[in-house]
Amino acid sequence: MSCIIVDTSVIVDMFLTTSSRHPDAKKILKYLNETQKPVRIPMFALFEIHSALQNIKINLKSGKLKFYGEISLDLEPIPIDQDFIKKYLIKDLPYLKAADLIFVAMAKVDGCILITEDKEQYNKSKSFGVKSYRIEEFLNDFVNH
Repeated sequence: MSCIIVDTSVIVDMFLTTSSRHPDAKKILKYLNETQKPVRIPMFALFEIHSALQNIKINLKSGKLKFYGEISLDLEPIPIDQDFIKKYLIKDLPYLKAADLIFVAMAKVDGCILITEDKEQYNKSKSFGVKSYRIEEFLNDFVNH
């Protein structure tokens, strides 16, 4: 696997202990940390993560998402600038909400795996030829084998 893009909702599931998907998402987090695989995200996703986890002590400024200093996730935030648009605004992108579309475009162009729990993003990215996984599928194919 060359690179991994993780949708914001899955990152939130990794850190939000009240999420029903937290136990499985935390297994992916452990795998990513053990294999030292950085997670690529579009830079705006830092604001989505901050908003969703604003009641939890987190630190996003270092390039690592840190939770109480114990659990962390290496993030590679990709700036959305002119070069980004030239690279990722490709022909025949599926119709999705803009934020979801950006994750799909990045995964497609860079040949990355996309992990998402967003049903529409998952289905359309699969149809678009992106290697997309739900949390459970990723665990079965990469972590629990």
